[in-house]
Amino acid sequence: MNVKRISTIVRCSSCGLENEGVKYCGRCGERLAATAMTHDHSDSETFIEKTKDSLDELAVRVKKQPTSPDAYLQLAIAQLESGKAERAYSSWRAMKAVAPDDPRAYRIGARILDTLGRRDDAIAALSTLIRLEPDDTDSAMFLARIQHESGRRREALVILQSLRARASEHPEILLSLAENQLALDDPAAAQEDLSTYRKMAGENLNVFVMLGRAMLQQSFFDGAIRLYREGLVLFPEDPELLVGLGKALLGAGEKGQALLEFERAGHKAPDRIDLLLEMGRLYGSMGMDDKANEMFDRLRAQKVRDGEVFLDIARYYHSRRETDKALKELECARELSPHNAEIVRTLAEIFEGRKEFSHAVAEYESFLEGTPNAGWALSGVIRCASALNEYERVAKAQNRLIALGHATAELWCDYGETLIRLGKLKDSTAAFEEAARLDPTCQRAYQAPELLKLEKARLEGSKLVVQARDAIAKRFMLTAADRLEHALELVPRETSWMRLLADVHLRTGSMTRASDLLSKLRAFSPDDYWVSSQLARVYEFDEKAQLAIELLSATLKEHPTEIEGHLLLLRLKRSQIQGDRFERDMLTALVKNNQHEMGSLQKTHPVPLLVEGYIHFLFGMGRKFQADSLKRAEELFETVLERFEDNQSYAHRGLCLVHRARGDYRKAVIHLQELVKESADPAALHALARLNANFQMWGEAKRCYSSLRSLFPENGLYRRRFIEVIAADTDVESKNELSNFINTCQEGIRADPQQAWLLHDLGWAQTLVARKSVQREEWSRRALLTWNKAGVLDDAPPWLRWGLMEVQLEFLKGAEKHRALQQNVKACEKIAREYPDLAMAHQYVGVAYLGFEDLAQTDRAVKNLETAFFLAPDAADTTFLLARTYRTLGRSARVEAMRQIMLLLEPELLLKM
Repeated sequence: MNVKRISTIVRCSSCGLENEGVKYCGRCGERLAATAMTHDHSDSETFIEKTKDSLDELAVRVKKQPTSPDAYLQLAIAQLESGKAERAYSSWRAMKAVAPDDPRAYRIGARILDTLGRRDDAIAALSTLIRLEPDDTDSAMFLARIQHESGRRREALVILQSLRARASEHPEILLSLAENQLALDDPAAAQEDLSTYRKMAGENLNVFVMLGRAMLQQSFFDGAIRLYREGLVLFPEDPELLVGLGKALLGAGEKGQALLEFERAGHKAPDRIDLLLEMGRLYGSMGMDDKANEMFDRLRAQKVRDGEVFLDIARYYHSRRETDKALKELECARELSPHNAEIVRTLAEIFEGRKEFSHAVAEYESFLEGTPNAGWALSGVIRCASALNEYERVAKAQNRLIALGHATAELWCDYGETLIRLGKLKDSTAAFEEAARLDPTCQRAYQAPELLKLEKARLEGSKLVVQARDAIAKRFMLTAADRLEHALELVPRETSWMRLLADVHLRTGSMTRASDLLSKLRAFSPDDYWVSSQLARVYEFDEKAQLAIELLSATLKEHPTEIEGHLLLLRLKRSQIQGDRFERDMLTALVKNNQHEMGSLQKTHPVPLLVEGYIHFLFGMGRKFQADSLKRAEELFETVLERFEDNQSYAHRGLCLVHRARGDYRKAVIHLQELVKESADPAALHALARLNANFQMWGEAKRCYSSLRSLFPENGLYRRRFIEVIAADTDVESKNELSNFINTCQEGIRADPQQAWLLHDLGWAQTLVARKSVQREEWSRRALLTWNKAGVLDDAPPWLRWGLMEVQLEFLKGAEKHRALQQNVKACEKIAREYPDLAMAHQYVGVAYLGFEDLAQTDRAVKNLETAFFLAPDAADTTFLLARTYRTLGRSARVEAMRQIMLLLEPELLLKM
């Protein structure tokens, strides 16, 4: 026979399989004895042929003897040995159906199920086997190993403890006991069992490996170093001892020496899982991230059976605040060891750190389904459910903790406070009394009466808050604000109510009260982005731009991915630059500063590129280097579309603005259409309609407004714009479409004179005809008559009053116009009080005051127009009107600020401002 290569082959004492160059059996997972024999690899082809022959023969035998459990058993074993585990599973199922009480069926079934990764089923099979054959030590140890790897360490320890009496015949039981005790953080007990094993088995490799692990776990690094070096004298260059020595040196702070030992071990066993893990962590601690990732990638390519390996990698990433990577590793860990408490605990704690409390509480509760007495999981439920204000969950978990014997005075007080929040005041009193009984010095227990009084007030306040939320849903904003104010009088420091009230005031334009509430909220939660960004908007409204800039700059350091915040900050900075004092080098410095502040996100997130693109767009427009800036902005936005899937809407928006600024209508439309496809917000379709109208593409604009009119038939703005586009298209194409529209409206009104929206449409159509007709006086009388008919209808929408006012301002003169204005001001103010959250209501109050053409009234108009702009900052018409009013009052700085806003809305209209 021609021998090609000699290698170490070890026969498993449990199942008899021959294993080459490994420490554990490939079939049953038993630890292998260090007994080598010469193996001729040229025999492998003969072995494969014999296996094929035997499989065919065994399959024929099964067909001949379909009721023979021996036939199925031998076939299943042969299939498993040849790597055909799925077929072995089918054969095993057939055997179990024939002989359901045969212990051999459960023995081979457990091996097959473990090979297929179905550990829970393997555990069930082994449990049945041990019940049938209580003296089967090998199967009991196999069960303990599977329990250990799946995370049920205590169950595994119980099984091994029951086998302790057989340790004289099976010393490996002591090794397994020590391994489980180390996993359960009991190195002293492990060391005791290892000492017993040492007396029985003598000085072997296992003794040095396990004793070293016990010393490392107790931080006896110097002793572990001596022990491993002693072992290396007897077993030179053993990779397991080298890895252990490296860990000990690492614990002693000798990173360089540890790395040398790890590299020595790598030459002998380059694919050892524990070696790759330690080297990856060590390289990471030394700042060699690429090498660390390489080690972890090599580790993932190995066949890992224990989820704690991935748990250690997850902890490494978590320590570096790379939580997304940590969560990915934890999912792999849980797949291997679904019952490991540390994996679930780490996963839930990461969710807690990210303030994803709903995910965290789900993890804790899922673990409690299998282990209902886990105190740490119950504490986690209490923390997370408290953050979510789900006090029923909190009370249930606290009650369970108390029942488990964790009853302290503090816990009873916590339970009492939770019961108060649930309105169970009698039970809460009993809880505080129990706390006082356990600890007579507990101050919280004696403060219970005051707390009860406070919580009674909170319950009353909660009822008012519920009423406020109902009012908000019905858009009764003033009622909601009143209820919330009363609730805060009862409990002044309830931040969630303050936040809701601040939102109501922001939605109604009550800036003074909103500013006060937001300032208090920021003192409670300085890292809350919504609070800081809204406060910055209020500062801008109050013309405190520098305060807004400072606030946003500080906030965006904690929330660097909030693009809207960056855009607001850039716009505020741009509005502070007067005249032509901004040069190219200043733009370069601004870009470099942005890159420095977002250094951690530069390669992994689109936000830095988007912000830089908007910097070039905003600060380059109107400068000598405008063409270069627009080109650079375009390149950056295109890069985001190519490299990233997130935040593409902002890239499309930026490219649309660049092309609009250049006057390239077709390219601008392409990107705005992408926004319409991605968004369900009608504002995107409205923006597309305005883009088409601004570039006089009346047909496209008409189609957009027709869709909006169909979707929102009671929105007077969309109906008016639709008619205006028809009129503009009629002028260009010389069609009679507007006349046809008027005839259609008149026919509908003859059929039903009370149709408010038909009167609205007819009134605007007649008004547009009057503006351009040679018979202006005749058409204006018709328009006024139509609007007056609409205005006297019951429950007429406010759009009819606003339309009537505009037509009266346009066509009436002298005292008649003045009388109409007086009436309209009162009517518009009444509408604004009824709909305080409607921007158009405030805008038309401003329009009414502007109709007086008096500077004193113009000041009053500005206040209402500013409120309208605050409520609808994306409304270009409101922005344009406010800018014109500022110009009338000579407030050039505010006009410039409006120009920057218009630049981010409809840059093609800048020349008109």
